[in-house]
Amino acid sequence: MDLLIHDAINRGALTALSSGINMVLFLAVPDTFWFFLGLAPSSKLYMNSMMATCAS
Repeated sequence: MDLLIHDAINRGALTALSSGINMVLFLAVPDTFWFFLGLAPSSKLYMNSMMATCAS
């Protein structure tokens, strides 16, 4: 169980950080497209997380 918790935190940390940056930029600078800075790496991070989950 500890290994599953450790893996879940490690795989989701960067993805959560990217989503957090996206949300902060979306709320802090409305009516602009600065929030795309958080969206750009988000898809790659989600895919890497999914592939790591499938590989283990």
